[in-house]
Amino acid sequence: MCHKRSIYKRTTKQEIMKTIEKSGKRITTIAVLILIAALIGTGLFYSANRSITKDLNNEKLKSELMLSEKLALQKEIEDFRNQINSLTSKNADLDKLLAETSQKLSEKEAQLNRIGRENGNIKKLKKQLAVLTQMKKDFESQVLALNETIQKLNAEKDALNQTIASLQGENKQLATNLDILSSM
Repeated sequence: MCHKRSIYKRTTKQEIMKTIEKSGKRITTIAVLILIAALIGTGLFYSANRSITKDLNNEKLKSELMLSEKLALQKEIEDFRNQINSLTSKNADLDKLLAETSQKLSEKEAQLNRIGRENGNIKKLKKQLAVLTQMKKDFESQVLALNETIQKLNAEKDALNQTIASLQGENKQLATNLDILSSM
C-alpha cells in the first residue's frame, strides 16, 4: 500500500509538473500572441498617425499658399488703388472728365436697372452693357491721351525754362559788357 501511494504521489507530481509545464507553454504562447498583436496594433497606429501627420502638413502647406496668394492679391489691389488715386488727382480736366463719365455711367446704370425691372429684355441690357464698356474704353483712352499731353507739356515747359535761363545768362553777360564799355 505504501508502494501504491508512492507511485500515486509520483504520478500526481508528474502530472502536476506536466500540467504546470503545459500551462506555462500556454501562457507563453498567449503572451507571444498578445505581443504580436500589440506590435501589429502599434504598426497600424504608427501608419495611421503618419498618414494623419502627412495630411496635416499638406493642409498647412495649402493654407500657407492661400495666405500668400491672398496677401499678393491684397498688395495688387492696393497698388491699383494707389494708381487710381494718382490718376484722378493729376489734373482738373481728368477730374471733370471723370465726374462727367461717372454721371453718364450712373445714368446708364439707372436706365439699365429701370429697363431690367420693367421688362427684363436681355438684348437691350446687352446693348447697354456694350455701350458702357465702350464708354469705359473711351474714358481710359482719353485719360491716357491727357496723361501723354501733360507729359509733353511738362517737357516743353522744362525746355522753355532752360531757354529762359540761358537767355537770362546771356542778358547778364551783355549787361556786364555794356557796363564795361560804358565805363571806358
